[in-house]
Amino acid sequence: MNRPAVSQAEMTRAIKVAAAAGLRLRECIVTPGQVRLIFADPGGGEPVDAAAQPGKTSGPRPWPKT
Repeated sequence: MNRPAVSQAEMTRAIKVAAAAGLRLRECIVTPGQVRLIFADPGGGEPVDAAAQPGKTSGPRPWPKT
């Protein structure tokens, strides 16, 4: 079994420090080799638990015929 890239304590510490600096966590990407924390833009951005926003398109385009 692979060892996690970081421990839960390290993640919690990083998130607490960022929150104390006024940053909001937007996304957390965890892979076997790394953990990336993506923060919302200071002027806006949606937090992780934001409601899903509907797309502004009419849907996918039809598959081209050959």
